[in-house]
Amino acid sequence: MSDPMQMGKPPMPQGRPNPTRQAVEQNRSVMNPTDVSVMAGRGQMGGDMSVRDFFGQFGVDVDGPVSQLQKFASDQQSKADPLNKMASIANAGGGQRANPMPQGRKPAVESSGGLEGLMTNMGQ
Repeated sequence: MSDPMQMGKPPMPQGRPNPTRQAVEQNRSVMNPTDVSVMAGRGQMGGDMSVRDFFGQFGVDVDGPVSQLQKFASDQQSKADPLNKMASIANAGGGQRANPMPQGRKPAVESSGGLEGLMTNMGQ
């Protein structure tokens, strides 16, 4: 019998990894309610999980120095902020962004800004 929850989902593409998907996963935060829901649904968080197991999945050694816990908390807090999260995900492809304007086209407004620039560009 097939799982009714899986019926409407398209199959996962095989092949090379998707940098955006990886960035989304790497930017989940235990301080963001939406991320916590996703992690709980995947079994990455749970009430019966040990503290050692919980922190271990994030690379924190519970027997290690407190400084790593401070770094973890700082990273999680940064990732919880939606603007930081989106900026990090947007830079996932090595910081490369598509050229917003095709080559050979002039911008709508020349660099001589202000009202004079606008009037010049409008042909006045």
